[in-house]
Amino acid sequence: MNLYPWDDVIERAEMAIAQGGTVYQQWNCAACGVKQTMDSANSFHELGICEECKAVTDIKANGCNFMAVYGRIK
Repeated sequence: MNLYPWDDVIERAEMAIAQGGTVYQQWNCAACGVKQTMDSANSFHELGICEECKAVTDIKANGCNFMAVYGRIK
């Protein structure tokens, strides 16, 4: 997954939300490299704990991305 600077991702995510999307922050663990997706919709976290190795990643410094979902979520 490609990672982008924090400010760029936030700007793009806000546009997706304004267009009716629901976004989920994605990032890569700095320790083991596993792709992670946050559970909380439409919010971004500066730090993340890897579900695999439990390492803490500085997401704001390392970059992130997001997944956008359009339409009905059940």
